[in-house]
Amino acid sequence: MGKQNIHVNNALKSALAYGAGWAIGTVITRIIFNRISIDPVGDQAGQAARLVAGLLLAFVIAAVSAGIGGLAGGYTLPVALRERGRWGYTWRSGGVMAFTFGALMFPLIFVVSLFSFYTNTASIPFLRFVILFLIIGAVYGALTGLLLGIVTLWRRGIGRVVWAGTIGFGLGGLLLGVGTRQYLLSFDAAAARFAQPWWFLLGMFGFGALGGGALGALYGRIAAESADEKPYTASKRKIWLRRGLVTVAVLLLIFGVFRPIVFALADFLTPVSANLSTVMDSNTTGTQWLPPVAVNASASGTAVTPDVAVTADGRTLIAWAQQNDVMFAGGNTVFNVSNSPDAPSATPRLVVDSQGTAHLVWSEAGSEILYSQCREAGCAEPVSLSGASGPACAGSVNEAPDIAIGGDDTLMVVWQTEKGLLAVAWAAASLPPGAPDDCVPGATAVTGLRLENLPDGFALTFSDAGERIYLARFDGRWQAEEVIGNGRLPNIFTDGSGRVYAAWCGKDDTTQYWAGRAAEKLSDLPCRSRPELAEDSDGRLHILWYTDKIGNNFGQMVDTAVLVETVQSESGWTPPAIAAITGQASQPALANGGDGRLSLVWPVGGALYQAEQVQYNCEGYELGRIAQVVYDVSRYGGYRPDDDIIPYCQNRYDKLLFTPNPEPAYSDDPPTPNGAFDPMFALIPDAEYEVLFSTMWYDADAADNNDSPGSLLAQAVAELYERVKANPERYPRGVTVRILLGNPPEAAKGDFSNQIWNVLNDLRDAGIPEMRNEALGWRLEVADFKGAFPHAHTKMLIVDGKTAVAAGYNMSYEHFPVDHPSGLGNGRHDLGIQITGPVAQDSQRAFDDLWEGADSRYCANFHPAYVIWQAACIDRPATVSHAPETQKYFLPGGDRNAFSMYRTEVYNEADKQVEAALHAAEKSIDLIHVNFTAQLICDLNLLYDVCTFDQAMPYLDSLLDTISRNDTHLRVLVKSAPIDGVETSVALALFREEIAKRGLADRVEVRFFNGPMHYKTALIDDEFLIVGSQNYHYSAFGDGQGLAEYSLGTDDPQAIADYQRLFEYQWERAIVPGS
Repeated sequence: MGKQNIHVNNALKSALAYGAGWAIGTVITRIIFNRISIDPVGDQAGQAARLVAGLLLAFVIAAVSAGIGGLAGGYTLPVALRERGRWGYTWRSGGVMAFTFGALMFPLIFVVSLFSFYTNTASIPFLRFVILFLIIGAVYGALTGLLLGIVTLWRRGIGRVVWAGTIGFGLGGLLLGVGTRQYLLSFDAAAARFAQPWWFLLGMFGFGALGGGALGALYGRIAAESADEKPYTASKRKIWLRRGLVTVAVLLLIFGVFRPIVFALADFLTPVSANLSTVMDSNTTGTQWLPPVAVNASASGTAVTPDVAVTADGRTLIAWAQQNDVMFAGGNTVFNVSNSPDAPSATPRLVVDSQGTAHLVWSEAGSEILYSQCREAGCAEPVSLSGASGPACAGSVNEAPDIAIGGDDTLMVVWQTEKGLLAVAWAAASLPPGAPDDCVPGATAVTGLRLENLPDGFALTFSDAGERIYLARFDGRWQAEEVIGNGRLPNIFTDGSGRVYAAWCGKDDTTQYWAGRAAEKLSDLPCRSRPELAEDSDGRLHILWYTDKIGNNFGQMVDTAVLVETVQSESGWTPPAIAAITGQASQPALANGGDGRLSLVWPVGGALYQAEQVQYNCEGYELGRIAQVVYDVSRYGGYRPDDDIIPYCQNRYDKLLFTPNPEPAYSDDPPTPNGAFDPMFALIPDAEYEVLFSTMWYDADAADNNDSPGSLLAQAVAELYERVKANPERYPRGVTVRILLGNPPEAAKGDFSNQIWNVLNDLRDAGIPEMRNEALGWRLEVADFKGAFPHAHTKMLIVDGKTAVAAGYNMSYEHFPVDHPSGLGNGRHDLGIQITGPVAQDSQRAFDDLWEGADSRYCANFHPAYVIWQAACIDRPATVSHAPETQKYFLPGGDRNAFSMYRTEVYNEADKQVEAALHAAEKSIDLIHVNFTAQLICDLNLLYDVCTFDQAMPYLDSLLDTISRNDTHLRVLVKSAPIDGVETSVALALFREEIAKRGLADRVEVRFFNGPMHYKTALIDDEFLIVGSQNYHYSAFGDGQGLAEYSLGTDDPQAIADYQRLFEYQWERAIVPGS
């Protein structure tokens, strides 16, 4: 027989022996696993000993399978070293393969479990799965070849054995991957068994056959070389040199092909810590102004010099001058108070007494001060206060009056003449005197006066021709005035204790503030109107003024026309935030009322606008029983500073977002071409300041058709960019868009094909020309979460700090409808929830926690002239910043409760919230979850019972406890597909066994979702709904471990009703175990 035939014969014999041995060993191992028990160990030594014994026993039994294959194959290997002998080869081969397979079994289970979790498809992707097994087989082959070469050949040909083992078992791994995949796909979740176990046997046969065949061929060559070994010659040196070069070339080729996969595994298995917080302190600085409403619809004449007051019961009263008349609005009706179109009526001022009566004063034709009272029914006939005669400071010019009212309803009016300041006072319930009775001493050539009440009198501020700012007090008589600063247009406010605060435009055109000490500058923004001051219900002072410049996202001062507001806090004055975009110069008016609300009024052309601000708190907003325990975790769990607000109340539920699309059977929302992505991304172009978006997984655009979910996101961002570019005056700050990826393990095809490049490419393809435009304030940032192993699993969208979306679906084609134009939709079901209101501030804070320190990539030019665009990109750490307008509570008029549910490896608030909510259930729990697992080690229960319910995850403990304590009925819809369906079956078996022991089986129903799904949802007692990204999985719970997750919880009745319709529909369609 020729040498070539001998080598083929050796390969075939070893292939058949190793393959058959591995298959037979697998059958024997399965029989052993079915017969063996470690219960006595657990009973005698506790759970720790049980787990250790289980791991050791799994190692031994798994080693038996490989050992049988190794023994059978080793007997057929040609003997190269006679002193070893055939039986020496036999037991050495069996021992090596037993050890290596037993040692690699646990990493294999771990890697396959991770693969199942991070595979973002409804089924098992063929190519990725078999390549994973190729790598596993190659690693096994290399280790086996090394040890087998050492114990059989010693120093002769060890490298060749490693090489043969790597190639043979690597290729065998491909066959094992195919067989294992088909085996897993045959899993019958309802029956908790594999319907086609022979696929796994075929895979094991192929694995052993290819690996054994490679070893048999090599050992035959080595034996032949040993038999006719000749002296080492130059020709042999050339042969070995050629073999070495070929080996290096092949290794480089393999490295090039599999480098992305190997690097991805290396990166994933290398833990990297992110800059995560252990305590989530709020960065919110106040409450946003509610959207403005028009007070008057008149387009004739310009509305000017408004004033505003708020009654004790919260009614807003407004006075203003328009077309030579003074107008008054105390409700839906506007009254003409002066009725003197031929004589210009100007500068009206307004106060309200304890009975709700409005008192108005104004200047008539610059020569007379008129006064009127107004109620809801109308206004009284004006009377003159200036009279025909008066004290020494009286004159023919009477203008710029102001009015104040004391706590005892005493009115005082002060106005200026060409000689000084006149004053008159009287009781609000009485008729006013016909003429002034007092002069403010020392006040000559003054302008810009403002009057306020004190507990025992009044306070007055004004400026003179030298731009000195004065303060004078009246306590029955006028005290000597004092100079408190320099500038113009002063205003004054006094609090309940009588402390006086003042603000004015300084000589340097900035806003100055005085509170009894030296004046301080509030900001660098120009002061272009008289500052307005008011105190909110929390005792914080607000100062507001008009400015014609604002700092954008890059700190550049840009031309604008806005009202800005700053609020006094414990740490100082907040950065001025835009209260309104006026489009032109405007003098605002600001007041606070007895109910704690602030009312702001400003004119724009012929229109007058009003906005209100009510300071956010949750007093009087009751929580349901489940919501209360969730709140208690946040309040008392050490997750936030004690004085932080938990923004659960006054939220508005907007909608549920369904993938692949809502169906008429459970939703009134119409289907759209792209399912949930359409309504979600429709929020982006309407952003005014900021868009924050995170996802774990981001599919590349499959065929450059711009039809992926990421392309839809990019198109929405592009539309926002075009709006900013076309109308920059509507975006004085500019706009920031941040896109955060979760940094999961991925096998990219090349250096420019991982997820962050995919995002940048989609943005570029959408027509966005730039990531930064400092003149526009446009800032587009893309980053990868810093942490790895664990990474971020969150899927959220936050717009302007007002609206938040928490979702379970990734940016994956899988979630598109099956008839999607891309041809890649798989109809995978999932859910998101959209809520507007204060809770979005907590969502923003969670995003910031993930964003800080993330790996950001900036591309200076998406379309460079001479180089590839990727060459214009650089990496740098991401930093958190916000326009101040986005860090205020937005009150949408809702009255529903909602909770932010966030967790990371160092911050497990959501874990405890979920556990507490489940534990508190008394009537029912309805779950739809793609994962429902015990601890990772419990996957070994597929082989034999290593775990008991003592290794259950905390959510399983909470479910068992509430079912045991209460007559709680649990319904669970879980995924039946492999591989995660297999892990779920383990946890369900443990759970069912435990409830059966306690006689509670009638309280639990489990069904398998009919179709592909990816839900992470829970409804508890039909009163609290949780939707988001947090799986009931060992990767998403635990102290000091786990992925970053985000969900929203709410007790909104409409949200609950919407979910109930979905659940009942899917429950009826679900697969009943055993059916």
